[in-house]
Amino acid sequence: MNNDGVKYITLSEFIKNKFIIPAFQRNYVWSKENAKTVIRKMLKGWNDKKGKDTTLGMITLFKLEDSERYEIIDGQQRIITIKLLLQWLNYCLEEDKRVEIDLQFGRDKKCEDNNKRINYIENLIPNRDFFEDDCNSIDTIRFCRNYNAIGDIILDDNQKTIKDTVKDEDSETINSLIEKIFSLKLIVHITSENPNAEFLNINSKKNRFSLADYAKSYMIINEDKKKRDINSVVMLYKNLSKNLYKDQYWSFLKMNYEEDMENLKRSMDNGVENRMDCVFIDRYGYDKKDISDLIDSTDEELVKLNIINKRIKEVFNSTSTYNSFLWMAKNKKRKFFDLILCENDYIKDKINIEKIFIKEASKLSNIEELNSFLEIQLVFNKLQCNDNDLKIIEYASRNNDDYYGELLEVKDVQDKLIQQYSSEEV
Repeated sequence: MNNDGVKYITLSEFIKNKFIIPAFQRNYVWSKENAKTVIRKMLKGWNDKKGKDTTLGMITLFKLEDSERYEIIDGQQRIITIKLLLQWLNYCLEEDKRVEIDLQFGRDKKCEDNNKRINYIENLIPNRDFFEDDCNSIDTIRFCRNYNAIGDIILDDNQKTIKDTVKDEDSETINSLIEKIFSLKLIVHITSENPNAEFLNINSKKNRFSLADYAKSYMIINEDKKKRDINSVVMLYKNLSKNLYKDQYWSFLKMNYEEDMENLKRSMDNGVENRMDCVFIDRYGYDKKDISDLIDSTDEELVKLNIINKRIKEVFNSTSTYNSFLWMAKNKKRKFFDLILCENDYIKDKINIEKIFIKEASKLSNIEELNSFLEIQLVFNKLQCNDNDLKIIEYASRNNDDYYGELLEVKDVQDKLIQQYSSEEV
């Protein structure tokens, strides 16, 4: 392809080139229905004898200097989905007749081969089952899910699916299908603009990006401008995302964010929830445009994200810490990400999460609430006190009118326990 302007070419011509999905791109977010819809449209164009008038939309590319590859700025969801379709169709063809898309993922640059997304896609084959539990990232979960869904697409009036056709090794039908699909056309826009800026410009008009998608893009752009390794952002997102997509973590971390997340999900064209949004919503709200302020403070944001990752690990490494936040979430409606970033002192490596929780607990003006919180620490042996002090706390935390001890004694015990908690080594 010439490296300028707009081209109207067949998919067959298009895939003669080599492509890379840059690291600033968001994840593969298409649902099963998104994937099946685009494949059905490709097939329907020919079944209705309108193949010549059916396009796959516009793909925006940027030609890399000193490389034969093009960055996919817009259209990666479609290209990946077509790649998944080819994993079905190529299986029963002779090797020299297979049609491949030469695709790489920029974010996998430093990954081991067995962890690379493209290797996962190319290992998807029809004669074995693929389960989401086998996947090692959010992308590979969706590759697996959509690959299985594509196999269930019905090809003809006899209710024969793609999976059935491949299973029957019906190479004649497969060859015919490939010929028709790759005769479809698409509009290719090869931009000379900065790919990062072009990427944000295109997607700002689509209203599909989530808060987390925008934040990631801005941080990568800024790292690139400063000639720093953009993979630091990619890996940070990967590690955070890995924690947020553990269901046992998510059920805890999302407490009191449920309404926020549902509102964000409704604002997305494809209705897909991005759990990473939870990390940003307290600071940037619902308006995705507000997050553009982040472009001037990406270094600070990277510090916060690293701290968040650290705090998540800390809270799940200690039963007493876990229960401390659980108490705050249920009794004071505190949100995890808001709480751990609500003061500048909290955004430091030298302070651990338990000191954050005890500082927040010490602000409780209600004597019964503070007693209830401190009792959690006593139950898990995080704090120690003598039998008399323990009785005072136990009675007071139950809001019993017949307190064991005077109010002043309760306050003295509270102060003693808070001091003990605060003086612990980090």
